[in-house]
Order: sequence, then structure tokens, then C-alpha cells
Amino acid sequence: MEERTPRPLPQSFSSRLSRALSLLLITAFVIFLVLPQISTLVFALATSWTTTILPKGLTTKWFVQTVQQRRFFETLQRSILLGLSVIVIDLLLVVPALVVMTVKRTRARILLDMATLFPYTMPGVVLALALIRFYGWLFPAILSTPWLLAAAHASLALPIVYWAVLNNLKAIKLHELFEAAQTCGARWPQILRLVVLPNIRTGIAISAVAGFAASFTDFAVANFIVGGIWPTFSVWQGGLIRLNSRFMAVTAIVSFLITITTTLIVMRLSRTPGPPKSIS
Repeated sequence: MEERTPRPLPQSFSSRLSRALSLLLITAFVIFLVLPQISTLVFALATSWTTTILPKGLTTKWFVQTVQQRRFFETLQRSILLGLSVIVIDLLLVVPALVVMTVKRTRARILLDMATLFPYTMPGVVLALALIRFYGWLFPAILSTPWLLAAAHASLALPIVYWAVLNNLKAIKLHELFEAAQTCGARWPQILRLVVLPNIRTGIAISAVAGFAASFTDFAVANFIVGGIWPTFSVWQGGLIRLNSRFMAVTAIVSFLITITTTLIVMRLSRTPGPPKSIS
């Protein structure tokens, strides 16, 4: 006599309702994120879109004309290099300091936690004016230069990088890993390179993406510090609205694509390539 497999019990009404509500919330969230980008893209491709629900026609001439602008590639290259430099500066400042403070379990980290919140407590314009006044008195030669702008963007992105790396260090229980590595005879450079960095790749990737986006999309601070002397992509983008609003829409799509591409590249690089190396 054949054994029949028992049929699964039908789902209750409450479980089906829960799944439907979850799907509805996720769909609404995706639409909320994607719809503005789609609208901007359609506006950048529209021949004319004023009094109708849908554009009268589509064209790529606005993309072509925007790319042909003299400042397009110049400012784009500047903003990309500036964003990458901000990531390097913040990671070099944050990672070693947090590793030492986490391992030593020093109470001074509380003060550092509070200090990293300062850039969020003031508008970007106030921060820019404070930097201009301070360095105008201390070192006037650095005013209106990309060096001062890189320092300002690094301070803006510092809280993002700090908290992303700190949360990752807490998750991996660094103090216990450090003691185990020391027991095996590892030294500080080996621990940092073979133990710490491979285990905080996720935190570094998240902080790198967020820090790059904060620098690349900043307008207020860059406009005050360098303005038209060394315009970034966002500063140049802000001036396009007086020329043609279609150009503004095209540059917004370009900024979105640059951010997405950077995110994918960083996430790809942050993946673990294989089993961890032995400490020798």
C-alpha cells in the first residue's frame, strides 16, 4: 500500500493578510524610491512637457548637449576625485583610532562619539563660513582651494564613516579577536592587516559609499568655499537651472548613475575573495 505524503495545511487568513501587507509595503517603498528618478529621466528625455500628463515626445538631444558642455567632464572628474580623497582621508583617520580605542577600551571614546555629532548639529553653510573665517585668519593661502574643500567634505562625511566602522567593530567583538591574535604571536601590523581589515570590509564599504555620496552631491559647502573658482559637479549643476532646466535633469541622472556605479564597485571589492590567510 502506497504511502501518501500529507498535504500541507492551508494558510490561515491572518498569515495571508500579513504577507499581502508586507508585499504592499515593500512595493510602496520601491515606488517611493524609484518614481522620482523615473520622472527626472522622462523629463530629461522629453521634447516638451508642460501642460500634459505625459511628454509630447522623447529625444536624446538634451543628453548630447549637456555632455558637450565645456565644464561637464571637468567638473565631473573633480567631484569624483574629491569624493575618493574624502574616503581615503576619513578611513585613515577613523579606522586606526577606533581599533586602538576598541582594543584598549578607553573611556575617551565617549568624547569622540560626541565630537562626531558636531557636523550634524550645524548646517553646511555655517560649517563652511566657520572654516573660511578660521583659515582666513590662520592660513589665508588655503582659501578657495580644493584642499580646504576636501577638508570640509571630510568633516561632513566623518560621522558616517565613524559610526559605520564602529558598529562593525562592535559586531565582530574586536577585543576578543585581538587577544586571540596576540596569543598566536601576531603583532600590530599583522593584526590590523590580517584580522581587523578583512572583518570590517562591510563597514568600510558602507562608509565609503555614504562618504562618497555626501561629497559628490554637496552643493552648499562647495559653493561657499570654492564657488566658481574651482566648481564641482554639483556647483556647476546648480548654475545650469538658469540656462536650461533640461540640463539640470540630465546632470541629476548622471549623479544618480555615478552613485549607483560607485556603490556596486565598492560592494564588489568588499566581498571576501576566499578563506582568510594564516598569520605567520
